[in-house]
Amino acid sequence: MTFFAFRGVKSHGWTFYDPTNNMRQEEPMAMAEVSVVPLGTGSASLSKYIAECVKAMDEAGIKYTLTPMGTVIEGSVEEILETVRMIHRIPLNHGASRVLTRVVIDERRDKDATAQQKVESVKKRLEKSKQ
Repeated sequence: MTFFAFRGVKSHGWTFYDPTNNMRQEEPMAMAEVSVVPLGTGSASLSKYIAECVKAMDEAGIKYTLTPMGTVIEGSVEEILETVRMIHRIPLNHGASRVLTRVVIDERRDKDATAQQKVESVKKRLEKSKQ
């Protein structure tokens, strides 16, 4: 199926136009696991850099879940990529001489699902297997 993308009414997302059925649809929600690793900081501790990244996401209103090994970000792919770009640059702007950023994006088109719903789905299956 061919979709043409154009900037939508919402300032944060894209709207897609499907020429086969004249319908518009909002870009599906996606999620990404992101790990930002500042290098060349002179210290083994990274928490001050990560705290700055978290502050920036809070200020931007980004939906995220902080984990010990990375952060899960939810939104459109465009929002996710813009967020990754923003948080990748923060350690550089705070003195790191190098930054390694790893990104894994999960974009599902058949249904909307949040990170929490994905976790709950696994928990339900575990409960069923115990019965």
